Amino acid sequence: MNMSVSSGVVDLLANANKRSSFVGRKYFFEGDLSQMSEAKRVATKLGIQTATEGGIPFVMSNEDFEKVTHYMIDNQIEGWWHYVSHEEFLKIMGE
Repeated sequence: MNMSVSSGVVDLLANANKRSSFVGRKYFFEGDLSQMSEAKRVATKLGIQTATEGGIPFVMSNEDFEKVTHYMIDNQIEGWWHYVSHEEFLKIMGE
């Protein structure tokens, strides 16, 4: 685990008891803490605002969620498999 992932996980744990003030639909990332911190890092890289609730990062629109998850899938960033069907996974993996 590299240092940036470690600090991302620590950040999620540190904010586990905080509730977001955002009112509206929340699009939560999936996976373990490391994978969710990667999704949050990708969102930040893409200029997409995130928030955290209960230690789980989310974005505020389906459009932003799609941008992040498609980027993760296209670049096979850790946790990308949470956002594809089993059939898509097999196709991507060449099986």
